[in-house]
Amino acid sequence: MDCITESEIHSLIEYFSKTMYRAKNADERAKGVMEKCVELAKLDYNVTVLDNSSGDLCAHYPSYLIIMESENSTRGDLIKDTIYEGNESPRLRELVMKARSARCRARFPVPVILFQGKFICRSATLSGGPEIYSRSGFDYFFAGDSTNGEQIQDDNDQNNLNNPCNNWVLCDQVRKDDIKLLKSLSVGTIVDFMVEKKKVKFGLNVTSSEKVDKEKRYSQFTILSLPYPGCEFFREFRDQNYSAENLYYNWSQTHVDAEIIVPQDSITDKVPVKWKDYKKWNLLSLTGNYLLLLLRYTFDSSSGILIHCISGWDRTPLFTSLLRICLWADGAIHKSLTPIQLLYFTIAYDWLLFGHDLQDRKNKGEDIFYFCFHFLKYLMGDEYSVPRFKGKVTGGSNPMLRGVEDYMQCDTCGVGGGGDLDSGEMIMCSQGSNHSLNSSWSSISSKSQEINASSQSEDLANMSAGIWIGDGNPSQLSSSSSTSGGSTLMEFTDTQKILMAKMSQAASTSPVAVPMRTNFRQRNESTSSLSVGSWQYVTSTGSLRSSGSTVSSNSRSS
Repeated sequence: MDCITESEIHSLIEYFSKTMYRAKNADERAKGVMEKCVELAKLDYNVTVLDNSSGDLCAHYPSYLIIMESENSTRGDLIKDTIYEGNESPRLRELVMKARSARCRARFPVPVILFQGKFICRSATLSGGPEIYSRSGFDYFFAGDSTNGEQIQDDNDQNNLNNPCNNWVLCDQVRKDDIKLLKSLSVGTIVDFMVEKKKVKFGLNVTSSEKVDKEKRYSQFTILSLPYPGCEFFREFRDQNYSAENLYYNWSQTHVDAEIIVPQDSITDKVPVKWKDYKKWNLLSLTGNYLLLLLRYTFDSSSGILIHCISGWDRTPLFTSLLRICLWADGAIHKSLTPIQLLYFTIAYDWLLFGHDLQDRKNKGEDIFYFCFHFLKYLMGDEYSVPRFKGKVTGGSNPMLRGVEDYMQCDTCGVGGGGDLDSGEMIMCSQGSNHSLNSSWSSISSKSQEINASSQSEDLANMSAGIWIGDGNPSQLSSSSSTSGGSTLMEFTDTQKILMAKMSQAASTSPVAVPMRTNFRQRNESTSSLSVGSWQYVTSTGSLRSSGSTVSSNSRSS
């Protein structure tokens, strides 16, 4: 496929910030974005594409749902004249049509990441009774031939559902269908980021969740309740000049009734965090510890994971995107993608095409999309790495693994070694030690860094502007200016350079025994020029020290 350029990233985010995506009403620009996402996925995976172009599966899901079934044996050779050539599974579509009413806004579980033959899926939370009844009735009266409920229900079940007096049967059946879909995707763990047990509006329970299902239908799954602030909280992130180290959520609000649930098992034992203290953590610690737990379940669980919040279009893409970036930087997924291709894919697919309303969030100052990329600089530590000792994976899916994290600016890298994180809040400090979970991989020889980084260093060095959202003309902005057209300009170390640096670090094959954390040069960072506006410009100005070749005295003494 054609190379993705920086101007395409600019154009994508500009379009994203002005357009609310809907599958049925997708314009030519959105169709082009969708096509590019499928092409990028096909560089590494054999995919099945589930047609949602009419929005009959879900109005605010991508027009073509990309199901990554296995890794390509030879990458890049499966893109032919038309990209929508993957044979849709009739069985999968049938399961989806049965189960879609079980979840809020019909946002059913969709696989979005394939790791070692396991799916990481996303969805909304469970629908409440009123939505189930109304949506089922709407589907019954307005469905076309392809979505006729009588075609996808067993005769006995359909007789029950058509009985207007048997509402409990309707609710019970759609949730059982939801469970069938989850089992077909081999999901074993459900991660719920809601701060409520049920979402209540106007005195009605408009949504539910697996953790409070009265019939305990979801007891066969491992349920993690990880209460995490909704998008409204990120106004405070903006109001604090995009600094999160002193940002704490108010857990005493009346609607906040969900408590953290982290089961005691062999997986959580590897993440020695005092989970009962979660209400004391700032936003950085909350995000980092939750991500550590998600990664650990991704690495060690024998089954897949479902991630959801309420509607599944704010907190869900935040953690989906962070997971994708972490696993990509380790070489565990999307192995052919360059930093700029991965950046395009996660913005387009994880955020835009799954219905995040950036225009509305931007207007309200709810900058959760920006926080996702702001947080990347805190993911440079080895505790976020894929454990290399796991070796090869059988069955042709997801063979060898690489290293860690992300992109975006990096000031003091390595959690627990400084930066904006308070000691004692993150995993590495929770037991008074700076020893990471993968310390044997944390020191990288400079020779291997030079070899791994050389192939793309020239291109990365020439990259300029990255992300701009706001008023004014981006072309009028120089990389050294601080404001333009009444909007805020924020300078970052180039996101792609950070990604490349971590790829270089992760690709080392000669670890040493002494655990050390790498530090990168700190750019003049987030709070220096944030008096107005809310969206930023990612620039490549300023140099990045060779990836991990120097370890600061602060890191060594932390």
